[in-house]
Amino acid sequence: MKRGGVWLPEFPEFTCLKDLSLSVIATDRLSLLPLTKLIERSPFLHGFTLNLGWARDSCKRNMQKVNKCPHQCLKVVKFSGFVGSIIDTELAMYFTENAVALETFIVDLKKVVVEESALLSEFVTTQKKLRPTRKRALHIGGKLPPGAEFLNELELEAK
Repeated sequence: MKRGGVWLPEFPEFTCLKDLSLSVIATDRLSLLPLTKLIERSPFLHGFTLNLGWARDSCKRNMQKVNKCPHQCLKVVKFSGFVGSIIDTELAMYFTENAVALETFIVDLKKVVVEESALLSEFVTTQKKLRPTRKRALHIGGKLPPGAEFLNELELEAK
């Protein structure tokens, strides 16, 4: 299956999968939404962790429409390397719209790894440069289902 420029196999149903952790090198040109097919094939998934690294490629594009696929069991979502770009925001919106049992959405702003991306360089290093990313993360937090908690690990460590 080719989705958004990324080739993914047809996944079987993972009925025993409870926690899924993926490490992905992302680029601004491609969407992370094809990963949702793997998540959708995991009906009893309770936790999802995405560790993002960023490749040196920048391109601006429009946000893609998020598929409707309610997840009844998914309770915890964690993003490491979130920068608030189109592609990580698309995937975050997928979870806010579909994880109906979501209890905790964690954004780890301290683990942003970028390889000289001009588009993303504003998000790296200093507290001042992290402000736009924090603002985008808080916007996602405002869209969570009722009762879900939004945690920003960078601010939790500072306390």
